[in-house]
Amino acid sequence: MYEDYKVVYRSEDREETAEALVAFIAKWKTPYPRVAQSLADNQYLLTFSDFSASIWPSIYLMNLIDSFNKEIKKYSRCKAQFSIEEASWIRDK
Repeated sequence: MYEDYKVVYRSEDREETAEALVAFIAKWKTPYPRVAQSLADNQYLLTFSDFSASIWPSIYLMNLIDSFNKEIKKYSRCKAQFSIEEASWIRDK
């Protein structure tokens, strides 16, 4: 997911960025509908592309996109679960 999203913010211009975002949402809306809807509803997500491409990295590394990328990484990692043996306090009740 993270690699697919890189295409969005590494595009050359606003039109290409918008097309990449639409493609990203289309690909990920089934497994992650809330994320896709959040991206589709955010009217300010592509604001960085209104500026010169030479300063895009300094903008998107310090704003919502960087925060969003961290959240994607955080929630896409596998969560470990306790086995019944490890949860002995459940049996003792």
